[in-house]
Amino acid sequence: MLRAGHVYPKDITTILRKNEQQSVMCHVQRYDRQNSEFDVKEMATSQRRRPMSFTIKLNKWWCDCGEFQALRLPCAHVMIVYSYSHLDFTVFVAPVYILHNFKAYEIQFHPVRNQDYWSPYTGSDFIPNPDLRRSKFERPVTT
Repeated sequence: MLRAGHVYPKDITTILRKNEQQSVMCHVQRYDRQNSEFDVKEMATSQRRRPMSFTIKLNKWWCDCGEFQALRLPCAHVMIVYSYSHLDFTVFVAPVYILHNFKAYEIQFHPVRNQDYWSPYTGSDFIPNPDLRRSKFERPVTT
C-alpha cells in the first residue's frame, strides 16, 4: 500500500469517505473560530424525523456524537466543519492510522527457551485449597 502511494489503510479510507459523504447532510449553524467551537445541525432524514444538533470542539478533539473521540477519526460533523473552515481534515486523523507509522514486524521476537534453561524458582510455594475446587461433574451453583 505504501508503494502504491496510499497514506491510510483501505478500511480507514473507506470510513473517511463515508463520513465525507454523510457530511453533505449537515451544515454549520454557529462558530467561534477563536475557541474552535462549532455547532452543526444534521438535517432530518427518512430514518430520523427530527434534525439533530452537535457541538464540535476541535482543540479538544470533541464531537457530541462520540465517534470523533472514540475512533480519533473525523466524523461527518467534523468533516463539514473542515469544509466550512477551508481546513485539511487529515490534521485530525490520529497518527496511528498513517501507514508510515505501522511497524508490525520491526520488533524481533526471541523464542522461549527449553525449560531446562529456566532459572530455578525461589519464591514461596502455593498450595491450592482442595475445598475450593469445583467438582468436575457438577455445574456451579448459581445465586
